[in-house]
Amino acid sequence: MINNTYIAAINNDWSDLARFQYPFFLYVLWALPILTVLFILHRYKAKRALQKVVSKKLQSTLAPTQSKYKQSLRFIFFSSGIALLILACANLQMGGKKVETKTMGIDILFCLDVSNSMNAQDIQPNRLERAKLYISSLIEQLGSDRIGIIVFAGDAFVQLPLTTDHAAAKMFLNSINTDLMPVQGTAIGAAIDLAMESFPKESKRNQSIVVITDGENHEDDAEEAAKMAKDKNIKIFTVGMGSAQGGPIPIVKEGQILGYRKDADGNTVTSRLNEQMLYDLAEMGGGTYFNAYSSSDDLFKKLNSIKKSESATKEYSDYDDHFQIFLLWSFIFILLSIALPVNRWLGVNKTNP
Repeated sequence: MINNTYIAAINNDWSDLARFQYPFFLYVLWALPILTVLFILHRYKAKRALQKVVSKKLQSTLAPTQSKYKQSLRFIFFSSGIALLILACANLQMGGKKVETKTMGIDILFCLDVSNSMNAQDIQPNRLERAKLYISSLIEQLGSDRIGIIVFAGDAFVQLPLTTDHAAAKMFLNSINTDLMPVQGTAIGAAIDLAMESFPKESKRNQSIVVITDGENHEDDAEEAAKMAKDKNIKIFTVGMGSAQGGPIPIVKEGQILGYRKDADGNTVTSRLNEQMLYDLAEMGGGTYFNAYSSSDDLFKKLNSIKKSESATKEYSDYDDHFQIFLLWSFIFILLSIALPVNRWLGVNKTNP
């Protein structure tokens, strides 16, 4: 539901062949069970009220043409018509054909630090938000390059696999915060290892990793991971978020700063950018180091200078709309609910007054 094109899964999952164009309409279907309960309660109360006034034997005499089933049938027709109308509004679409699209580009995985120190505000609005703005600005300049996002702190996981859907990447990027990782730390090496594993083995595209972090509390052998990446012809670029002066680490809950982290002696902890480590990491990875104050244009130029390769992406496109059939049956059922009389079927003898 990211945009109007779904990338087909390797196993030809049927979920890639059909979709609702406007799925938010489907939430309205929850109103139908509520209406059904209200209808049943209304019928029950009406029956109880009639029984208090007229005995059960006299009911058929006083109202011989009334059918106790037709009101229910009218409601079934009406509710079915409304359900089909909702499905028509959601617009079921089916994939018309599978198209192979060839594009030129490279594969780029962003490894974004989401440790608590990225909440420091020595650069505004804070390190993490500045990093997200940096990546977003860079994504806008990329053409048909495939991009993905890995987040890390004490551990690392893939937030978004490689995709050419840059709008989806920006949406996932906006949802990232420091609450994503339960294990704190700065496991840069684990992020680089995961990035190397996440690149398609059969891909002929050149590959790059962009590590964005403050580099503080560096706790694993990131340099060794960078060397391994370079041996696989994967370039590593680093972007340092923070300042040499540093700043306190806020304690953030639901977007509100509750205080600042302190050490065992009660002193406020100051987090500083480990710029030298990030410079060394980029050098070992065959890339370049950039700081938070540099423009994303500088990194774009470096990435854009990498030789681009052609690759084919198979996508389901030319979706066919199927709302018409739902709309037609919706009209038929609603029309039946209106046309159906409450009286008994024709041919039933009526009692003369």
